[in-house]
Amino acid sequence: MRLLVMSCSNRKIKEPALMPAWDRYDGPAYWVVNAAIREVSCPPTTHIIISAKLGVIEPTLPIPDYNVKMTPFLAKIQAPRIREALQLKVDEVKPSEILVFAGPHYQAAIMPPISWAGDVPVSAVWGQLGFRYQLLRAWYRGGVACLNGGFKVLASGLIIKEGDKFSLPRTEVPKAKRGE
Repeated sequence: MRLLVMSCSNRKIKEPALMPAWDRYDGPAYWVVNAAIREVSCPPTTHIIISAKLGVIEPTLPIPDYNVKMTPFLAKIQAPRIREALQLKVDEVKPSEILVFAGPHYQAAIMPPISWAGDVPVSAVWGQLGFRYQLLRAWYRGGVACLNGGFKVLASGLIIKEGDKFSLPRTEVPKAKRGE
């Protein structure tokens, strides 16, 4: 069993009634995971969401529509409660690996992962959004695995680790001329 820790999404379904958190959040990361779930038989994965307003929540928790963004100040205040909730989830699920897909303010609230993940390998996705979505999709489909806080390429040849950052292999794209 793997654990995917995702931040909430700025983009939400505008519905006055309570909705399950996974259905409420409508950002690109949620589209990527939902598409991966539909496309392939993915490795067993448990999801948990970090909400700027609600803290650590289960995807099935009915939540209202809200508009609260994680800030450095909010991350600092919520960090102890978030880390404690993540530790309880890790103890419950006993995952073989953890992927954190969250922006920098959310990551500030959960770092260092040793405080809640123990010996479980944890990787956090960094870099440009397009790359982060590709990596999320590849991980979710079982194409890459966490390994000591980094990524191990299993099949795709997609990931290169450069220090603390991840990048795609470089390809030269010719510049378009005016009028093309």
